[in-house]
This record gives sequence, C-alpha cells and structure tokens, in this order.
Amino acid sequence: MANESLDELLAVLEAAAQGLGGVSKKRMFGCDGLFAGSNIFGLVWKHGRVGVRLPNEIAYAEAMKMPGSSPWVAGTMTMSHWVLLPDALHTDGPRLGAWVRRAHALASTATKRPGAPRSEAPKPIVKRPIAAPAKVVAKKPSVRKPAAPAKVAKTPAVKKAAAKPLPAKKSDAKKATGKAQSKRK
Repeated sequence: MANESLDELLAVLEAAAQGLGGVSKKRMFGCDGLFAGSNIFGLVWKHGRVGVRLPNEIAYAEAMKMPGSSPWVAGTMTMSHWVLLPDALHTDGPRLGAWVRRAHALASTATKRPGAPRSEAPKPIVKRPIAAPAKVVAKKPSVRKPAAPAKVAKTPAVKKAAAKPLPAKKSDAKKATGKAQSKRK
C-alpha cells in the first residue's frame, strides 16, 4: 500500500485525467471514481491503489504485465476488466496519464449494455422510516424427557358365555324348542 492518503491519490488520478472530455467524479463501490459519460474508467481503491477499467483484452494483458499490477479483488470477487496499477505509477504522471487516457478512451466508446428501460424524468426520492431491527429470540436448548417405560399390551379377558344347561335327552331338547316356538307365536 502506498503512503499517500486516498485524497492525495484522488488528486493524482484527477491530474492524470486533466484535459479529457466528459469526465465527472462520482462515488461507486465505496470509492471515488472517474466517469466518461455514464461509464466508469478509473478509481481510487480504499486500500490505496489507483485502478483503471480496461475492457479490451490486449490493454488488460499489457497492464497486468507491469510489475506491481494486480487484478482488483473486492472481498471474494475479482472485478473483471479492472487493474490496480503499480504504486510506482502514483508518482510517474506521464505513465499513469497514458493508462488513464487509454481507460477513458475505452469507456468513451463503450455502449451501455441493454437493460431495463429508464424513464427520462428523475424518480422522486421517498424517505421511508427505518424499521427497528427484528428481535432475535434465542432458542431454548431442547431437553428430551426420559422415555416412558413401554406399556405391555394387556390381552382382553375372554368372557365365557354363560352356558345353558344342555338337555339330557333328545326329547327334552324338542320340548325346550317347542316351548320357545309357542312363546314366539
């Protein structure tokens, strides 16, 4: 990381872009960036490096060949087409200016990617109240109750049907059925 402050590096980058047409300064990716129209072409990375966007494969490869150059990695993501230029270029105005002019030229001729159609009128800014953060409720640790002893299935008691006294003789059986039939009539 260079010893320059981010404000000093921004001044170096702006000086390198001096005289280029249609340049504006905006914040993007949490950094100060330079734009050609609506396309970003240079920035001061928060780790104290000047970065240029080179969407041309040849220009990108040439910039990466310089000792001290590195791809721009933000967190775990490598930003495509971006080269963080060597710290030595921070004090070498002509060489830094050459890379800034090249990045500016590529950004000036780039076409916007088609996206959602935008209306020409600016959208009004609506301020919404900030919601209170949701309460985080700690879960109670689950406590398992001891298992109840297994129940032994009881077999239902078989009730014995009340036994009718059997008639001793066949003739007695006929008499018994005859009495039952006569009662039914």
